[in-house]
Amino acid sequence: MARVASRRARRGARVSIGASGTVATAHGEAWRWCVHDTWLGPLLLCASARGLVHAGLRVDDPSALLSNLARRAGREASCVESRADLAPALLQLDEYFAGRRMVFDHPLDAIGGAFDQRVWELERRIPLGSTRTYGDLVREIGLPGAARAVGGATGRNPLRLFVPCHRVVSSTGLGGFSAQGGAATKARLLSFEGVLLAT
Repeated sequence: MARVASRRARRGARVSIGASGTVATAHGEAWRWCVHDTWLGPLLLCASARGLVHAGLRVDDPSALLSNLARRAGREASCVESRADLAPALLQLDEYFAGRRMVFDHPLDAIGGAFDQRVWELERRIPLGSTRTYGDLVREIGLPGAARAVGGATGRNPLRLFVPCHRVVSSTGLGGFSAQGGAATKARLLSFEGVLLAT
């Protein structure tokens, strides 16, 4: 069973968010999470001992989100709020938003299937200031007709910015974006990175 412990929870009650699976220790894995303010909005980050498992703009219900993440992974985790444990990732985010970081190199523990992982790895390689189309990724993967599947994997990306799926656009323009704020957030990030899209 996965649990999220907020400041209130650590004073007494635990918030059970229910997910079962293989345990790394007698008490499951130790995941750490926090919410970090940026000029784009608050970001929710969560990390296992192996690396980041989540970075996203939806922060309204961390319990439900982390529960779903653990359930998808088939992993048991005790999740405690801790900025200190996430300090290296927060530093990289601050450097990026200040225009001083071109590449994120923090360890990742991305949760997803084999096809999703292939798509995310390709997206991670897209350099800042560049874009790729969904068709480009399909050709790199070598699966003609898989554009919808690539779009689905992109939408399931649990590591926004660290896996820069906002750099994947449609052949006719911006394309969609499943993170908080939708296409407007995608456009804002691309503009910040110096990408000019034809209108």
